[in-house]
Amino acid sequence: MNKTKNKEDGFTLIEVLVAISILSFGLLAVASMQLAAIQANSFAIETTEALNVAQDKMEELIALPFSHADLLDNNGDAGGGLDNPTKGQVKAGGDVQLADGGAGQPDYAETINIGGRNYYLYWNVDPQTTMKDIRVIVAWNERGMHRADLYYIKHP
Repeated sequence: MNKTKNKEDGFTLIEVLVAISILSFGLLAVASMQLAAIQANSFAIETTEALNVAQDKMEELIALPFSHADLLDNNGDAGGGLDNPTKGQVKAGGDVQLADGGAGQPDYAETINIGGRNYYLYWNVDPQTTMKDIRVIVAWNERGMHRADLYYIKHP
């Protein structure tokens, strides 16, 4: 009467713990990937909104007559008013400094709120003798400052 014991009747506690550890590691990796995808999607939405704001303003400026007041260089600095509005005109707290007419400032500025997020719209006109160089910038502060720029040369 030979009695043999089968040693593969079930899983040991160590095998179960190893399997749960591997499964947990994989689920954490998938969760972090999902978080990164959500953040990228959010940034894409913000960029699209900023570009829409910039494009709407640019189309509005393009449609104006060549001598319209919104196409004048208000501060006499030609194109020098929009070098870096994300640092120069947007304060650390997220408030916008509107154009004050001083050299080095944009000719025009306004704040636009879309879905609870502020977008800071700036435009500057560099009048040439036969054309006007129009530059529109939209800046927003979400996990750091970002900006979208558009340029257009308007002829009379």
